[in-house]
Amino acid sequence: MPSKVDVPTGPPLPQEQCLLFRIPPELRNFIYELALEVEPDSDGEVTLHRQFRKDHPTVLNLLGVCRLINQEAAGIFYSQHKIVIHWNTLCANGDYDHGLRSPGFASTLSRLRLKGLRDLTVTCSGGFENGLEFATMACNRVRSLPALRTLCVRLVRPNRIHQWAERVEVEIPFLKKAVKRLVSVEEMRFEIEDLADREEFMKRLDEVVAVLPHNVRLRSSASC
Repeated sequence: MPSKVDVPTGPPLPQEQCLLFRIPPELRNFIYELALEVEPDSDGEVTLHRQFRKDHPTVLNLLGVCRLINQEAAGIFYSQHKIVIHWNTLCANGDYDHGLRSPGFASTLSRLRLKGLRDLTVTCSGGFENGLEFATMACNRVRSLPALRTLCVRLVRPNRIHQWAERVEVEIPFLKKAVKRLVSVEEMRFEIEDLADREEFMKRLDEVVAVLPHNVRLRSSASC
């Protein structure tokens, strides 16, 4: 699924001759929703991957038909799906794959599309040492998503916690600092795959979630 579709720049041109724009906006939105729908996986999620070929077929090519369609439908794909993305696709600035520079998901999407992204899961692999560092990078990057309300950070294939105890203590403060800046997020959670020491590590991650501005506001309101 490509993160960017070329769309003509400038204001939308009149489309009086197009039958699509002769029907009410509510019906057009319904058509857009159907056209931009993709089959989720067994968990009800849609995973985005980096693509380096612009001719790769995707439902998002609809947004490149004309400026008016892009303006009306840009955020629909992201608003109607639970999006999953790997941290390296989200934060790929400066990375090179297949000899091509990849600028990263959040850097390439238009504001119109970013406004539709409300539910996001970021997968971070590489064990606790790198996994937490990648989670911090991801939290710093998703600050640019103005409509994001739900954020899940999924640690994939983590190593046992005792192997990385020293590094965890170093990285947790940086992760907290990044989470404190997520002013638009109302719900945040961490998920850990296949970990014997899950309970011990989740206690540390609960401390991170507690500094989310939304949770801080809730505690302040409850204490008044």
